[in-house]
Amino acid sequence: MKVGGHRPLSKRETEVLTLLSRGCTASEVAGMLRIQSVTVNDHIKSIYPKLGVNNRAGAVVLASKIGLGP
Repeated sequence: MKVGGHRPLSKRETEVLTLLSRGCTASEVAGMLRIQSVTVNDHIKSIYPKLGVNNRAGAVVLASKIGLGP
């Protein structure tokens, strides 16, 4: 998914961001997507620069603006 002028997110990154924006922890995201927590953290590290943010709060704000949040 392409967000504004930023680099596109993969399908899995979009899933991770959606769950994070709904308030899930990385551990909860891992359980829901049946992946390891370290993999979720790797996705998060990839998502931030693609969105041009440097923390979860910034990513969640942007996610809600594009309709991925609650």
